[in-house]
Amino acid sequence: MDKPLIYFFVSFILGIIIFIFYSFSSFLAFLFMTFFILLLVRGISYKEVLINIIIVIFSFYNAYSYFNVNLPKDNDVVKIRVYNKKGYKIIGIINDKMVYIKNLKGGDIGDIIYAKGDFKEDIQYDKGIIGEFSLNNEIERKQDLYSKIIGYRSFLDEEFQSIFGVEDGILLSNLCFGDNSSIDIETKEKLKSLGVIHVISVSGFHIALVYKLVSTILGGNIALIITFFYGIFTGGKSSTWRAFIMIFLSKASFKLYRNYDGVSALSLAGIILLSIKPYYLMDVGFCLSFLATLGIVLFQKTINNKLYKLPSFLREPISITMSAQVFTFPYMIFTFGSFNLGFLIGNLFLVPLFTLLIILGNCAAIFLNTFLIKYIKYFVEIIMQILNGGIYILHSMSLKTSYLSYLEGCIVIAIYICYLLVKKGNKKYKYLPLFLCTLIIFEYYKPYTEIKVLDVLGKEAYIISYKKRNVLLTNSNKVGEDLIKGYNIDEVKDIGTYPLKFNIKDKNNTNVEIINIGNGERKVSITVLPMKENRIFKFMNYRGKKNYDIILLKPKKQVGFRRAYETNSVIITEFNIYNLK
Repeated sequence: MDKPLIYFFVSFILGIIIFIFYSFSSFLAFLFMTFFILLLVRGISYKEVLINIIIVIFSFYNAYSYFNVNLPKDNDVVKIRVYNKKGYKIIGIINDKMVYIKNLKGGDIGDIIYAKGDFKEDIQYDKGIIGEFSLNNEIERKQDLYSKIIGYRSFLDEEFQSIFGVEDGILLSNLCFGDNSSIDIETKEKLKSLGVIHVISVSGFHIALVYKLVSTILGGNIALIITFFYGIFTGGKSSTWRAFIMIFLSKASFKLYRNYDGVSALSLAGIILLSIKPYYLMDVGFCLSFLATLGIVLFQKTINNKLYKLPSFLREPISITMSAQVFTFPYMIFTFGSFNLGFLIGNLFLVPLFTLLIILGNCAAIFLNTFLIKYIKYFVEIIMQILNGGIYILHSMSLKTSYLSYLEGCIVIAIYICYLLVKKGNKKYKYLPLFLCTLIIFEYYKPYTEIKVLDVLGKEAYIISYKKRNVLLTNSNKVGEDLIKGYNIDEVKDIGTYPLKFNIKDKNNTNVEIINIGNGERKVSITVLPMKENRIFKFMNYRGKKNYDIILLKPKKQVGFRRAYETNSVIITEFNIYNLK
């Protein structure tokens, strides 16, 4: 088994995936496990198969125990670590598990609270949340070293706003210390469209930069220690620790006279992180970080060699940026239904400016109360002016974010896979993309009527589609551009109150009534009145001039990352009504 860590990492991932399937259907989990074993026995020895199966079982139990074992009990005294604050929601850590905390008055991130309360299980797999803890009686509140470190970060944030101004201070603090919650939505959207949103949240890029600078001045060993504490100070995100582990392994392999293999190091980093926090597998930041790094490790040198005619100062950033997109591009299409076409110019022109600001910001934190701060402020102001101008110009020049529907996203990924297969010599897949592209016709023109039921940030919505027209009915006030463009919406209407009644001017003159029957369930009554009887299909199970159905729609939990996801779909043809769940 060549490079066993890669096999072990894949097995670890599969163990978590099987757990997710098991949470919804034990039969699906069994099928998935059986399929995995059949694949394994074809490529490696039985001993190696056994090792990988043991890893899968361990990974499964590790994920199961996080979400189901040692949960908080009602009226027991628990230790709560305040982990994060998102708007009105407070996330705490109890028994090394994340929970929403209710009824907590005051408190800063990092604080330790001993309290009694009631626990309600409500699992959110993608966020690692196991439920909600309602605090009834606070017994004690204190701070430890970690609390003071996080508190100092808040102090620096206030100092930066005082020295550099509110807007520049917030951006500089976020660049250096990782909390991007204070940056306004417009700035985030601009940075996202230019493919540099990762820079304002401490990531592997920051860890690599800090390590490189410190190791140049103080040497590698001291740089590792400082980088480790920098990771803690900035909140310790998955991408942060992924980068630190890979740097540590690179340094250790040199000391031990071993060859460093990037993919194996990445795999070991993944195993370590998923062992501690199995829900990371469903975290977008974790997946993007690993996929980008995998692309860089595998393809950066190849792309760099292809661009040999370009000067090195252009060739290096272009090859890194392009290789990072190899695996993140299909992932973003499938996960978000969108991709940004301005990533290349953003990484070429803006990342160098952000790099300078990260260096200056960390220098400002070190020399905060010295005479050097005024010189740092001078350079920060100049770079901020250049950066703001650059963002404005590049954003106005760049192509806008492209949005795709689920079908389009799946087709793009399928074409992507076909391309890789053809490159490997499988010529029989050469014409498959042409067939797949014809399916897009049904995305833009539907000869039948379709009613899609969606969940938009916890609120329901309905998309009525017939021919080229798509109407969105919703009671959500957060209908984003991704939803409008992803589903090619022509008109948005407010649902108002139930019962909801509307008429569709299709061939069947369809009348629809949706009734709220409680507990998130809806009853849909559909009456079809064909304008003319189709004699050709009269011998089939065609119910004459009136076709009436009642469909019960039940709420479903989201297991994904999109703001909006489909829960049901009803297709109405001239001959029948189909409920696709």
